[in-house]
Amino acid sequence: MIARAGGGDAAKRRNATSTHSPPALVAMGAKDRLRIHVQGALNHGATPEEIQDVILTMMIYAGRRRATEAIEVAREVLLANSQG
Repeated sequence: MIARAGGGDAAKRRNATSTHSPPALVAMGAKDRLRIHVQGALNHGATPEEIQDVILTMMIYAGRRRATEAIEVAREVLLANSQG
């Protein structure tokens, strides 16, 4: 495992973390960390639609309030990316 960490596996893990962490962060209401992971997901090729789908799916599990907060965080990140 250590030998593989020097190659492409590390990049795959970063991508997986950026795309798999947001659902847990939505459920926890961890808006600051969610902001970081939404940006990371975008950096690793996730589309705004994919991020929205994840958040809307989490509404079922985490509730409307948490999902609404997460949508606002995602909008802020997307807006910052479109301006910068």
